[in-house]
Amino acid sequence: MNTEYKDSEIGLIPKDWNIDELQENLIIKGRIGWKGLKKSEYLEEGYAIINGQQILDGAVDWKNVGRISEDRYLESPEIMLQQDDILMTKDGTIGKTAYVRELKEPATVASGVFVIRNNSDKITQKFLYQYFSSHYFKHLVQSRIEGSVIPHIYQKDIQKLAVPLPPVSEQEQIAKILFDIDDKIDVNKKINENLEELGKTLFKRWFIDFEFPNEEGEPYKSSGGEMIESELGMIPKGWEIKKMIELVSMLKPGTNYQPKRIDEGVPFLNGRNIIDGVINTKDISYISKEDYEFIHKKWIPEENDLLITRIGTLGNVGIVRKKDLPIGIHYNMIVIKENDKYIKYPGLYFMIKSEYFLKEYHLRKKQTVQEYITIDEVENIPIFYDSDIIKKFENSFDKLLKLILQNKQNIENLEELKQSLLPKLMSGQIRVK
Repeated sequence: MNTEYKDSEIGLIPKDWNIDELQENLIIKGRIGWKGLKKSEYLEEGYAIINGQQILDGAVDWKNVGRISEDRYLESPEIMLQQDDILMTKDGTIGKTAYVRELKEPATVASGVFVIRNNSDKITQKFLYQYFSSHYFKHLVQSRIEGSVIPHIYQKDIQKLAVPLPPVSEQEQIAKILFDIDDKIDVNKKINENLEELGKTLFKRWFIDFEFPNEEGEPYKSSGGEMIESELGMIPKGWEIKKMIELVSMLKPGTNYQPKRIDEGVPFLNGRNIIDGVINTKDISYISKEDYEFIHKKWIPEENDLLITRIGTLGNVGIVRKKDLPIGIHYNMIVIKENDKYIKYPGLYFMIKSEYFLKEYHLRKKQTVQEYITIDEVENIPIFYDSDIIKKFENSFDKLLKLILQNKQNIENLEELKQSLLPKLMSGQIRVK
């Protein structure tokens, strides 16, 4: 479209667009301070309560919500959630948002979360949510954050922020384009959740339940396959129990050396950059080439290396892809390298993501200021092993892992597409009718 533009406090916008303060168009509610909740008030069962940890990738993680009593839920009707509410974190990690597309059960929010509702016929709720997802809005939020120890943003700061107001029909089209991309991302994520679950389920069936296919294609144990005694109970005849270190190379990056972070250089991976099994560089930091070479002077990260976090958040697993290299790795992770003689990365991936391995991993944790696990402890985790069966598993599930990784790449491509479109749609550089 041929569009004429005008100057505004948020930059150039189309002449037929308006600018307004958010307070003129929405209602923001939060849990009043004296109604805050103590940890002792959380229950095993009850009404759902959502805090910042349950706001993930623009949605509510309903599987991990907290629980409170009916009295506590009913005392704050103004923050009882409704479908199409927008949630935004106001403490700690500021400005994370979620759109309540489906209210799965009665729910409320903790003190660190705002509930935001459209209160004007000049703006649509879905457009408002996508605006909150834009880099422009996030920049405005960051510029108003108060408090250095625990970052915080006040309701009045959000209310005074400016919002562009295209015609409502154009808002609806902008929101539709962006939500369509979100929907495609969600479909790929659900496919991957199912594929990951399939891989973990079949790994357990083969290597924990010992129901791998026998020579006739029947499940080994339940078809009368011979079992023998071991220090960990009955295992199939011909199998061994090996220590983890006997099957793979396990490495810890560098020492506790903390390299200087710089604006450009070699990406420096921390545990928080492992998301959904891969490396996410969105908020990654960078170090110099010299520091990278110092940290990895004995070895370097390579394609198909497996990573597992060992300090703080334990057991977060990721895989290094070719596109991630070169990359420096923080000492709070263990790097596990495949050994062609014993186990390759497809089998290794599903093994260290298995319920059995992660249970053994957490059993070995220690506690100081935060939880941690030593590499020596991980090296000694016992693994049920048979070379022929692991090769069959790898041959069968190599394609499954490749499909998971391809879907992850599709998700990243869609996220990049959205991030490139979002500022152009929000500023009117791209017009839709």
